[in-house]
Amino acid sequence: MIEDRYNKTVSTKRLEAITSTKKEQYATYLSGIRCLIQPFDQSFNEDIDGSTGKNFNMYCQVSDIKQGDEVIDGSDTYKVVGVSTYEDGLGSHHMEVIIREYKE
Repeated sequence: MIEDRYNKTVSTKRLEAITSTKKEQYATYLSGIRCLIQPFDQSFNEDIDGSTGKNFNMYCQVSDIKQGDEVIDGSDTYKVVGVSTYEDGLGSHHMEVIIREYKE
């Protein structure tokens, strides 16, 4: 089973509105998500907008993770850029989340 390969525990953050202003900020949304994170790209590369980053695949149990969320792994922060849920005929099995680490 893929769950046997999960070797990390991460949390996610999601944008939420600040009630006193018209601004948004990231706040912790989910925690304790067991997962496996593997590099997708060999090195950092440049996006069309000029930012530099590296993509990773994150495999995890089915959770409420959406594009635009942040994944926090210790001191590493990734942006969710793609989400796929896989089924095995009996229901949802696992998620494959493409996450991107940006180079500052």
